[in-house]
Amino acid sequence: MKIYEKPQVKDYNYYMVVGRNKTLNSTAQISVLKMMLKWRDYVARMDDESPAYMLPNHVMFQISKDLPKTMNEMKDSCRANVPPAI
Repeated sequence: MKIYEKPQVKDYNYYMVVGRNKTLNSTAQISVLKMMLKWRDYVARMDDESPAYMLPNHVMFQISKDLPKTMNEMKDSCRANVPPAI
């Protein structure tokens, strides 16, 4: 019998996600996206949920593009569909 093991998030995995969206230009935006990927994976493992359910990619891209500084700015970046992690 085989045991399912969830894929681990590595530092080089975020290049694949960044390659899907060409709007991230600055190093600050890319570093925010990298940290959000790690955080999303950690929270999803704690809650035993899918990472895409906790924080969808399009919301992650928008947050890392806007670089919000307050919680209200974060909710504005997410617009109408606020994910459960936020």
